[in-house]
Amino acid sequence: MWRIVTNSDLLEEMQRQTSLLHAIYREQRTIRRLLFLQTKPGKLRLTKKENLMQKNVWDCTVWFPAVPEGTDVVTQRVNVTAGGVIIADDDYPLDVTSLDITVDENAHVHAEVAHVDDAGNVGEAAVLDVDIIDDVAPAKPGEIRLEKRGERIIDVPDPE
Repeated sequence: MWRIVTNSDLLEEMQRQTSLLHAIYREQRTIRRLLFLQTKPGKLRLTKKENLMQKNVWDCTVWFPAVPEGTDVVTQRVNVTAGGVIIADDDYPLDVTSLDITVDENAHVHAEVAHVDDAGNVGEAAVLDVDIIDDVAPAKPGEIRLEKRGERIIDVPDPE
């Protein structure tokens, strides 16, 4: 079966591959650092700690659609990306109903879930696109209190 590939399809695939290469690079860098620390057994090498920054992240749950009763669906194909980074791209058993993810604030999340039957046929995917923005207001403050700490007399000008 032929499939028409558009420029946007190619761009999306290039972004996906770039994300994968970036993840591989980070893993290789971590491995090189670990090997560097272990070059001389028995001696301790100190390395400068990287400057850390804080950022807002959101803990989210992606809920999968229910599997219809009486069908020959045997698995769920799940694809989740956040900010262009692949978080999940795998088949999940039917008893898995959700996926917990941590997402950077202001990231775009794209999720797809498709059902796969016992013959390997993949159905049309349910799609979710959402931007993770901070739209949660702080909780209502607690009770406001006034405490009388004592009484005293002060001098005031005469009103005349």
